[in-house]
Amino acid sequence: MGKNIIEKHALRINMPSARSYIVTASLSVILAASIFLSVESHAVQTYLPTYLQTSEFEPNSAITKISSHAGIQSDDGINAKGVFFEKTSIIEFTNSNVAVSSFTFWLAKEYTFESFKTESGWTGKKTPEGTIIFTAANQLNIGESVKFGIKTSESNPGVNWSAVDKNGNQVGIGKLVADALEEPEPHPIIDNINDGVLANSVFRIIPEKPNVGSTIRVTGDGFGHSQQFSLYIDTKKIGTFLTEEDGSFMTTVKIPDEQKAERVSFMVIDTNGNEKKVSLRLGSTDNRVPEKEDIKLTIRGIPAILHRGDLVEISGTAQPGSAITALVKDSIGNTINTRTTETDSRGNWELLEPIVITLDTEFGGYSVEISDGNESILRTWEVTSSKVIIIVPSKVMFDPGETIKYSGTALPNKPVEFELQDPLGNTLVVETYNTDGAGNVEFEHTTDHSSTEGTYTLIATQNGHRELIFTGLGQLPIIPINLEFDKLNYKTGETAVISLTGEASDAVSLLIIDPSDQPSQEIPITLGSDGVGSYRLDLDGYRQGIYTAVISKGSFKSTEIFTVGLKMSIGEIKISTTKEDYKPGEQVLILGTADPNSQLNIIIYDPNENEVAKNITFSDKDGNIRDLSLSIPLDAEPGPWKIDGRSGAYFDTVEINVTSVDEEMTVSVIREEEFSDIGKHLHLEVRGATPKQTIEVVIESSNNERIGWLEIKATDQGKGATPWPVPNHMEPGTYTITASDAFNSAQTTYEYDR
Repeated sequence: MGKNIIEKHALRINMPSARSYIVTASLSVILAASIFLSVESHAVQTYLPTYLQTSEFEPNSAITKISSHAGIQSDDGINAKGVFFEKTSIIEFTNSNVAVSSFTFWLAKEYTFESFKTESGWTGKKTPEGTIIFTAANQLNIGESVKFGIKTSESNPGVNWSAVDKNGNQVGIGKLVADALEEPEPHPIIDNINDGVLANSVFRIIPEKPNVGSTIRVTGDGFGHSQQFSLYIDTKKIGTFLTEEDGSFMTTVKIPDEQKAERVSFMVIDTNGNEKKVSLRLGSTDNRVPEKEDIKLTIRGIPAILHRGDLVEISGTAQPGSAITALVKDSIGNTINTRTTETDSRGNWELLEPIVITLDTEFGGYSVEISDGNESILRTWEVTSSKVIIIVPSKVMFDPGETIKYSGTALPNKPVEFELQDPLGNTLVVETYNTDGAGNVEFEHTTDHSSTEGTYTLIATQNGHRELIFTGLGQLPIIPINLEFDKLNYKTGETAVISLTGEASDAVSLLIIDPSDQPSQEIPITLGSDGVGSYRLDLDGYRQGIYTAVISKGSFKSTEIFTVGLKMSIGEIKISTTKEDYKPGEQVLILGTADPNSQLNIIIYDPNENEVAKNITFSDKDGNIRDLSLSIPLDAEPGPWKIDGRSGAYFDTVEINVTSVDEEMTVSVIREEEFSDIGKHLHLEVRGATPKQTIEVVIESSNNERIGWLEIKATDQGKGATPWPVPNHMEPGTYTITASDAFNSAQTTYEYDR
């Protein structure tokens, strides 16, 4: 066939004569070509024949046609061949004349690239213009070939390509289609503003201590936008790349095996010779982790459904020493978030910061594309609105001394209870707020420089719905492990349903401690990819009593109480409160006695005899009752209230007085907790203080001996709360707690009984 000149590059088109083949034994060839493009594969496993024009199969075969063009060769001697099947294209280039540093692929405007695959020694990158640039760690020399796999949004779109040498000169261009030759589409316009390396240009090497012969990721910001740059080690060029529209870039290259293990300069150089330099020492090949197996690029931690306020912790595997890039995209493919990380010596990686689904995130489909430079994986999720409570912190991480702020929505015109726990599991404050007509609600807590650093948990509860919100103080948050039982008391032989939450694919251990405080059963559980799991605990053989379930992962633990076989009391019940006067929002500590291992109901009635709160609790093996589950509602009517404790035919009633909310300063003990490892804590709350003032709190015995002293920083609303560890030597008796700021003071008493 004669020459056919296309565009100004005078490409010679050499095509074999048309042939058709009836294929019976070539199915394996076609399947191998399909396997080449699998994003889960790490190695090219397909050998392409010199040319394969058209293959037709039996009518009921799933694969009906595969075709390619062989023999598109430029005057510079670059031969291109393509194999096409549905949305998959495999392009092979053979160099017969000039060394090539990179290839650029692009499609017509109505098509887009979905994923790509390269051979070893090449890296691929999508650009904002919609192209893919494949760059060689070493040049494609004369006589060498390379194959690339791509997947597109539609079948047989036609693939435009151009080749560039080490000096940035275009040395070939063409277009490959399934059924006919066409001229290349115009290359996407790149604004060649010749500003290259700028004063604020910076770049870094990942990992920071690379070894000779290893693959590294280079990432930078502040360079000229949409510009071509070269990357050097001292005087040796090791790669080229294009910057994004905002002047940033990420590229992957290989440090040559022959490079000496010494201090070197990595340089990014623009087309005018301007450079930006980073100096570091290379490790020797002896320090490299041997790549004994081909570890696949994988992702985990992405559930199919997410909600506003969720944190998504993404991790996976890749080859050790790989640099990982994560691009989060919206429903139309726009990149809205970019993260980078690297794999450890075992090939594991995780994003250092969780992806936050913010309150203003639009509902719909989203995706994240993970790439290690050689291949990419796409995962999708849907953001929906099925959550009743959607609360998020204003930041993922706060500094000690800052005010931790939360905001969000819940059911409108209804109270929401907030309980904030520190990293040790101590409850810092319990408060109830009403949402407005639109369901909006806010909560905040002021920390100081001595506050415990770690993950803080906000528990928001409304109308039976419960959400846990995590944020970090002084460090990024770690999603803890939590468990809940479907009820408190079970009959012998029943099945308890345990709900678990934690990080995606967590391997956790569930330990059951029996009524005699002895471990009776340990169960391994693996959570799902969304961080949620459940376990059905068969209680056959469990004797009557109170059990503790402990869920743990490493040093993280969470506990929950459940009971088996508790009966109603057959004897007298006595209950009491620790004081007579309560304000709206205060928690009520109920103490009492009943038959050992008895189940009972605690009910609170308002002045009109309306039942406003109810909870099931129990007496322990010694017959003691201790319950902190109920609070006075925020909108409570002032006046005489009563609390009933009922079990079977027996009950007891205690009366309390609910006072109105006023502007005077108050101090109260809102909660008392006992911890096996750190002892007893009183949770103190101050209201009506001067906003943002420091509150001094003093605890004194009945003979005016100072037992404790601490400071609290009041919020913008004049509130403050803090736990106070009870000294081991503190004797039972009546204690006075005094709170004061620069303008106000308040006092209360507390009966301590060990």
